[in-house]
Amino acid sequence: MANIRERVDSTGVSSFQAQVRIKGYPPQSSSFPTKTLAKRWAQQTETEIRSGSITLAPTGKHTMLQLLEYYEKTKSPKKAKGGQDDEAPIAWWKASIGSWYLNAITPRIIETALDKFATTLTKRGKPPAAATSLRYLMLLSHAFTVAISLKWEVRTNPVNDVADRPQPKNGRKRFLSDEERAALIRACRDSTSKHLLLVVVLAISTGMRKGEILGLKWRDLTFSVDRQFAKALLSRTKNKEDRSAMISGAAFDLLQEKMQMMPGSEMQRAEALLFPSTENADIPVDIRTPWETALKRSQISDFRFHDLRHTAASYLAQDGTSIQEIAAVLGHKTVRMAERYAHLTAQRSDEVVKRMNTRIKL
Repeated sequence: MANIRERVDSTGVSSFQAQVRIKGYPPQSSSFPTKTLAKRWAQQTETEIRSGSITLAPTGKHTMLQLLEYYEKTKSPKKAKGGQDDEAPIAWWKASIGSWYLNAITPRIIETALDKFATTLTKRGKPPAAATSLRYLMLLSHAFTVAISLKWEVRTNPVNDVADRPQPKNGRKRFLSDEERAALIRACRDSTSKHLLLVVVLAISTGMRKGEILGLKWRDLTFSVDRQFAKALLSRTKNKEDRSAMISGAAFDLLQEKMQMMPGSEMQRAEALLFPSTENADIPVDIRTPWETALKRSQISDFRFHDLRHTAASYLAQDGTSIQEIAAVLGHKTVRMAERYAHLTAQRSDEVVKRMNTRIKL
């Protein structure tokens, strides 16, 4: 028999606790944001218990909060940037469904929470992008996979049955024009941040991600014998595969200037970050404010730091670099992500054919 009770917390928010009691089975209960969801869960649970399709675990053995905390301690630290990207989604799922039992979570509950997230405004006053919602969902899916491997009280991953998954738009193709690039570099040079100019030039000239650049240590750099270029070893990349980035030209010149200003010997400098915070030398500097200031001063709109990576790829494409080579430079596992630049390589090919045909005289 099912019993539904409404509860109101100190802030006036209502929730509904559903409890199912069937003779011979331990009582099952869970809380939901709406009465409809509570009734639906109770009906489904009664049906599954009577049909014997589920083996009940003791009520309250593991909650979503426990699973997320376990995931945060054991899985996130092994990811790129030490799991920093997991902090926001884990916090969201903890606040949203953290108090519910694992065996009470249904696809519909996840969908309801995800719909709520989609209407939550970010710090910029805008709803999160579909790609962000999908990233949150994938983290939850991985957490359930971990729970199953631990033989906690879930046998299937409810995320697999979530309908209407967020559909990210095609990748952005925004990149700097020659005029915008010159204006941005001037603004970075005039910035109060001593790190911004080199960080931005590295992003444009190498295609490295912001996290990869800010996480660089001096020991990650290998200089050529003639000191004409350097290579940066990237060992904590987004796709967990090591790669190197060539640093040459203007970026290398700025890097040498920075190195000459660094105190101490090479041995003392080896473990230091290239771009340390002034408050704590063991963590990277936060360039968000100087970056946004530089964008305003250069009058560049609709542009994100990650678009500097697109800029690097677009310049490579315009210079005749193949899609496969662009994918290798950017560290993509497949060429699919680099295919957004195919139209630029095609334009370059067209120019080559046109030049060739000027030689043909009738």
